[in-house]
Amino acid sequence: MPDEINLLLTKFCTESQALQRQTRDTTLLAHLPQLGITSEAIFGTCAQGASPYALILNSVPKAGTYLLLEMVRLLGGFEDCGHHTYTESLRKLRTDGSFETERHVPALIWSAGLRRGMMTVSHLEYGAIIEQYFASRTDLKMIFIIRDPRDLVISWVDFVFNSNAFARMTLLNAYQQEQARLSYCTDKERIASSIEGLLQSGMTNYVAWIDSPTCLTIKFEDLFAAISAGGGAATDQIADYLEVPRKSGHDLQQALGRGLTFWGRSTKVGVFKERMDESNLQRIRQPDFQTLVLNYGYEPS
Repeated sequence: MPDEINLLLTKFCTESQALQRQTRDTTLLAHLPQLGITSEAIFGTCAQGASPYALILNSVPKAGTYLLLEMVRLLGGFEDCGHHTYTESLRKLRTDGSFETERHVPALIWSAGLRRGMMTVSHLEYGAIIEQYFASRTDLKMIFIIRDPRDLVISWVDFVFNSNAFARMTLLNAYQQEQARLSYCTDKERIASSIEGLLQSGMTNYVAWIDSPTCLTIKFEDLFAAISAGGGAATDQIADYLEVPRKSGHDLQQALGRGLTFWGRSTKVGVFKERMDESNLQRIRQPDFQTLVLNYGYEPS
């Protein structure tokens, strides 16, 4: 009974917060023109590319954000605003890979500060009001990159437990990495922990972007294959969506291995089959994780 009560309380709190956010965003949307939001106030001094569009590169964390960012840089037309943006906040990235203090700035506000030729990497959950705002802006585009949740587990393990980039981002990250390594000593334990963590991470809050008319959805697997081959359907689709010239060959392949959180693992697609033992595989075959796999458009285990 106590567990059931806790679940009900958690559900109530979550639904209450979502309703409050929707009410706030409805009010914000109605008053955005009067707020006079400028890009300088949100992002500081930021160069603008030649594109007539602002661009949001959106994903669930570790789904391939930086691969997408590097590819768009190679295509040209956009300048990175130097911030990571989220549903309720943003953080400025320093040149050494660390972050400045997180600022509470709702997505409706920071996205209103994006101007033509600017782009930002983002972990932005779906919301009907923010989708409505995006639909109203003819000068704003968004690419949403998704990845097989089973491979996301491994990507999280390598990033959180082993990556110097994770520890460098904030002092809290460095502390959490140290504690996580002490708590989970083997790869099997770390994978098991990451499976549960992914299920509790709010990934379901992103799913509705997949079929949203306000963005282009790309699979990491398709993008990685196309870039590795020097061009393909996924890279052409992105170039056409952004209305920039297509690229192919060695120039395009330079996007590989350049991202801030790059991890030197050779296998990028289907890596969970190599790293998970039978107990891990049995866990991801359970209905809760399979639902996540299916919702993101991947074949079940």
